[in-house]
Amino acid sequence: MSTPQSNITVSNHASREQLERIFDILGNVFSVGRAFFQERLDNEPTYDPANTWFATVDGVIASTVQIFPMPLRAGQAVLKVGGMGSVGTDENYQGKGLASRILSAQTAWMEQQGYHLSMLLASRHSFYSRSGWQLLPETMLVLNNSAYQASNDTASTQASADTGSEKLAHMQTQAPLQANAAEGCSITPFSLEHIEEMSKLYDRFNANRTGSYVRNKTYWNSLVKWPTWKEAECLLLWQQNKLIAYGIIAHTSNKQAILREFIYDPQHEADVMPLFAALCELRKDAKQILAKLPGDHMLFPHFKEQGSGSIELNVAMWKIIDGAGLFDVMHEELQNRLQSNQALSEQSFELGLQTEKLSIHFSYADKQLQITVSADESQTSMESSSSTDTDTDASLNGITVDTSEITLIKWLLYGYQADDGKAVAASDRAGFDAESDLEEKAGAILQALFPEQPYAFYITDYF
Repeated sequence: MSTPQSNITVSNHASREQLERIFDILGNVFSVGRAFFQERLDNEPTYDPANTWFATVDGVIASTVQIFPMPLRAGQAVLKVGGMGSVGTDENYQGKGLASRILSAQTAWMEQQGYHLSMLLASRHSFYSRSGWQLLPETMLVLNNSAYQASNDTASTQASADTGSEKLAHMQTQAPLQANAAEGCSITPFSLEHIEEMSKLYDRFNANRTGSYVRNKTYWNSLVKWPTWKEAECLLLWQQNKLIAYGIIAHTSNKQAILREFIYDPQHEADVMPLFAALCELRKDAKQILAKLPGDHMLFPHFKEQGSGSIELNVAMWKIIDGAGLFDVMHEELQNRLQSNQALSEQSFELGLQTEKLSIHFSYADKQLQITVSADESQTSMESSSSTDTDTDASLNGITVDTSEITLIKWLLYGYQADDGKAVAASDRAGFDAESDLEEKAGAILQALFPEQPYAFYITDYF
């Protein structure tokens, strides 16, 4: 006797009644509970029901995935990124491929809506890789908190040999502030009245910083209402009544604390260490401080000097949604990079990139860059001047580099590394006979197009 097939549909634009059912599912799937997800959406003034997707089985909502629209910087460009989160399936309907169906529908929808990339934060890598997302590991620095305090306690120990441990730790935190008292330094806890000044400081620190979220006033006002904000602590450092730095720290499991964000005025880089000391004091019960720090961050060398270790953070998975749209919005940024590159600015070249799904051709001449992207027989061209008769077949008219989609995303976010791609062909016009010359030429071009980036996607913006 055959079993009737279930009627499965995938939809978005959830009604309030449907949202309540979705919150129930998420509350049962995740230990943080139902209220966590409801608070997140209820405190989002720009919430769009079109971003809430769900699958029904015979009319019953059984699975859900939320899209969180994220404007992320890539140099001076701003990419439209779809953050995939709140993925959950009712235990009674697992094994039917419901979440995969939703992700497939969302991918097609995001392409129609002009998204360039998608990111999700996950531990089930094999599951999401089947839908096209690939892992891009990050590095988390790990600093021994007690070692940090010990390195700053000499003056306090000499001042009072019989001081209790808690008082001693407090004196360690205050000592740098006392040294700068003449400059009018003070540390205060966060207050809502500080949002505007924090926003300005954030924008100044993250100008052209790849990976950073473009936070507008509405986003800031909703951010401080999220459950994840409430579980953290935020301190601000002032100098002569001017905000020069702020930091956000929170507990994790295993007696660790994570530095979610440490933002400062670059002109006052030498003055902000007291704030880090205060944050460590605030979490003095944490044995270790964890932090994702870009290489140009003032705390990066400090962590290294204090003997920090590192762990690989395997949570961020990425996927290209619209390759043509991605390079369209990146065109001006890439052209500017070439024009400012001393070695390549006056040269002409052809370069092709080949991934699993995309063929990308760069043609540079007379300081103008033309980019042609083709995928699935479609071809789109972006250029800063009128069209030319240049042959856009990369394998015939220049150098071709075979790479992967996730490596290309890595170049966009972090910068090119020499071992990331292989130059496989060159035309006679390229003028290189030896394979080593070919690879050197390709590497120089890729280095100019994708220089090292001080990437920072802050944990504060996790969804």
